Amino acid sequence: MRYLMALVCLLAACGTPRPQADAAPPVSPESTAPSDDILRAGLESPYVLTSGDGLAWLSVLITPPPTTGPREPLSLALVVDTSGSMEGDKIEHARAATRSMIEALLPGDQVAIVQFSDAARVVSPLATIGQTHLPALLDLVAKLPADGSTALHAGVVQGLTELDRGTGLRRLLLISDGLANVGPAKPEEILAALPPTRATLSALGVGTEYDETVLTALAGRGGGGFHHLTDPVQLAGILQAELDRARAVGGREAVITLVPRPGTEIVAAAPGLTLQRQADGSVKIPVGDLYGGVTRTVTVQVRVPRVGTGGPVAAVQLAYTTQAKDTLTREVLVDYRLTSSADEVTQSQVPAYMVAADRTRVAHVLSDAAALIKEGDLLEAQALLRDERSRLEARQTRLTGAEQTEVGALIQLFHDPYVDTDLESSGSAPTAPDVLPALVEALRQGQVVDEARLPGLAKDQLRILRNVAYARHGYRFKDADLQAFFAKTPWYRADAGFQPNRLTPTDVRNVATLKGWEQQASLVAASARRPAAPAVTSGDFNTLIDRVRRGEVLPPTLLDGLSLTQLRLLRNTAYARHGYVFRAGDLRTFFGATPWYRPDPTFGPSDLGPEDSTNVRQIKEREQGRVFSGGREALREFELRNRARAHQVVH
Repeated sequence: MRYLMALVCLLAACGTPRPQADAAPPVSPESTAPSDDILRAGLESPYVLTSGDGLAWLSVLITPPPTTGPREPLSLALVVDTSGSMEGDKIEHARAATRSMIEALLPGDQVAIVQFSDAARVVSPLATIGQTHLPALLDLVAKLPADGSTALHAGVVQGLTELDRGTGLRRLLLISDGLANVGPAKPEEILAALPPTRATLSALGVGTEYDETVLTALAGRGGGGFHHLTDPVQLAGILQAELDRARAVGGREAVITLVPRPGTEIVAAAPGLTLQRQADGSVKIPVGDLYGGVTRTVTVQVRVPRVGTGGPVAAVQLAYTTQAKDTLTREVLVDYRLTSSADEVTQSQVPAYMVAADRTRVAHVLSDAAALIKEGDLLEAQALLRDERSRLEARQTRLTGAEQTEVGALIQLFHDPYVDTDLESSGSAPTAPDVLPALVEALRQGQVVDEARLPGLAKDQLRILRNVAYARHGYRFKDADLQAFFAKTPWYRADAGFQPNRLTPTDVRNVATLKGWEQQASLVAASARRPAAPAVTSGDFNTLIDRVRRGEVLPPTLLDGLSLTQLRLLRNTAYARHGYVFRAGDLRTFFGATPWYRPDPTFGPSDLGPEDSTNVRQIKEREQGRVFSGGREALREFELRNRARAHQVVH
């Protein structure tokens, strides 16, 4: 019964931390770092525990003045993947989005269009937008093909070459759905082979087949954004947002230099940021573009000496090129104090630096969850994401004003259909039969979909709802089932002249929302399938836990009939028996309730012996088989969504 009760608690989310207020609200401490209208820097709390490990978060906040004066012209290179995998809706949406982007450019702006498949080709050289030029340019966009391989590196290089002739702000936007398979293909190879550039690079991944490590590396190197598209129809909105950001640039080629004081160690930065360690012990962090009037935060983890009463942590230096093409420099010094009081650390936290540190924590959690999802460990990813959401909800109660709003925006990143999906059931209770027609009608009228009415709908029903956004504008469906469904409605009229840009912002939002629910439904259905074996009883499960705890290798046949939750607990028993300290709150609760678990911070996953490793491998294969069966694409979408969010949080 001991493991059964713990399992019941786990399934009921007993181990999920509940939002609670911290011991006391933050107070305004005496400033320990000089302040500047443009550059501010400091620790999350100016106090560090003498008895702790010396680790602290150092945050840098940069707020360039709002952009003023004449608008600087934009030189834009649109680099579009036209390989064979883009055929169909993807290339149609890419054409429409590229057209919208060009039409949004202003007089004096320049644009180049580059396509790449087997090789790179300049569709239209960099040229200033003009009325006589525009129709011919849009005609070229309409003829973008979809055929061949993926020479991604060549496409980016060709785009940068075009931008070399540009003036003003230089921006490259890469749109790709596939793996680079012509020329350099690995991230380090592609980056090493790129020419020096002052351009900002942003990358957009379409579908699930692209190599996110390549796209995030390019965006990280180029200081731009990385976006994952749930559906190609989102392209136009994302490209417009990138264009709006480019026009708001208030500083370029920004670099932060950290000069640590003796004894201080710069440990790590947020995912996607590069620490360039210099021979003199300083660390440079390229930041890229800064946006006028918008605060950019960069947070690194530091380890400070725990001797004396404290002292300097590091000098923080900033340099960037201003709107007037001058070089602006600033420097502040960050100090810390040692204390034996944990309450003093908490009570002295500085809200602005707290939230900056939260952004980095969130980026790490999202990246770690994505890595777990890639391995098929969705339950563990869910636990990490839920725990972080609870931590942020508790944090939000201690804040006010802009900081409270910003933490609220971070919390929203964790309100994803996948985060709270119950993978142990075949779905919620059936939806009332009249809900589907009512939802179809609401979507036909252009209303925002009511997510509260979606649980219980099957994948095929959700697919129909997603396509209402297209049907109401006359899209001609290729799939027979969609043709048949909409042909029976009194309002659908197929239109051979349909263009994706007819979809409204609400349509685009609904498509993305319903795509997530649709994939979630497929994942739930797949993971709920069990082998044709009777469910394992509580007594048998207790016996399996004990056998793994003793280091016995389990015969694979004993794993039949176990639920995903049971498989996860059994796999983690191999770590728990050595005292592994778990990150997920539900695992800490489960194993903390056993009489034999003793946490040991010195034990790591790589320390497992051969018997434990065999058990972990066999159990994980069962877990992966369950969640990947019919749910691989859905998992991949969830993984890529988390990776994109991690990048966006810190850029």
